[in-house]
Amino acid sequence: MLTMADECRLLVLAPFASDIKKAEAYQPFGKKRLIDIINEVAIEMRGRRRRRRYDRHEVFGGFFFGSAFPDPELQDELRDEVPTSLLDCRVYYSGEPQAAEAALSALADFVDGPGGSDKLIVFICTHGCQARRLDVLRARSDDMLHAHLSSDLRGSNFKRIGRLMDGG
Repeated sequence: MLTMADECRLLVLAPFASDIKKAEAYQPFGKKRLIDIINEVAIEMRGRRRRRRYDRHEVFGGFFFGSAFPDPELQDELRDEVPTSLLDCRVYYSGEPQAAEAALSALADFVDGPGGSDKLIVFICTHGCQARRLDVLRARSDDMLHAHLSSDLRGSNFKRIGRLMDGG
């Protein structure tokens, strides 16, 4: 079950994010590092009213692109304790089919967890491809990613606004 915590665990699925350091250094749109976006959102949240689900995001260290298929313990953790995921469209087009398949398996475990509609997948894409059969918020820029992560920390009402901004 999703719990209230200071950090919102963030599953990062991207071919360039094969460990914690690479995930934090990952530049979804080639400009800002993911860790810098996370830190900017956290600083912004400090100035907001206290009523929010989390104070900041942290990269979930239990699974990265290139990891083995999730074992039952990791599946439970993804389902029960990870509320947010970033999915880079390049996972679908990776030259590493086994790594991509394991990443999509981890994403399926994540999606199957409790709190279904409260879970968030931000789809990183600049060229209009589709997230296959997934309910996602699309990010086409660092600013859009920042906005989606910010609304994620605030809770589901702000996520609804994000979905409207995304055209959904």
